[in-house]
Amino acid sequence: MHRTRRPIAVAGALGALVLAAATLSGCAPIVRSCPSWADFSDPDAAYRQADVVVVGHVAGRDGTIGTALGDVRAYRFEVDDAVKGGESGTVVRIGSRADPCDGGDGYTSGDALASAADRVIVYAMNDTGGLVTLTPSQGVTALPEGAPLPFDH
Repeated sequence: MHRTRRPIAVAGALGALVLAAATLSGCAPIVRSCPSWADFSDPDAAYRQADVVVVGHVAGRDGTIGTALGDVRAYRFEVDDAVKGGESGTVVRIGSRADPCDGGDGYTSGDALASAADRVIVYAMNDTGGLVTLTPSQGVTALPEGAPLPFDH
């Protein structure tokens, strides 16, 4: 009977040792937290939530910005009008918020700043590495020349 008990005890100890080694080596399962994005389809709500609201044009890619949810694509943004925070006539760096749980690179539903070819409003908030759009799908809105701002300020 001792022979049947020892292999089980050894197997249990060996399993615990393998699990501990996997954890220490970085091979443990990764637990990812998927955010529930707030709805900012109402421009007044987006304006209130944003730390910075600027009107202008995307001037091109500029590497990445680190955020609490991982790195995101960064862009240079030429500010025509700083509505809230920021300064008119400057170029700022803004990250395009990615969705870490979209099943791809974070931009499978699109990149709001990459597709902004014309004059836009950007609603941004401060994150760990700088300014980023409010959500992956909300934070950039077209604003043709001469059009009024869609919110009260």
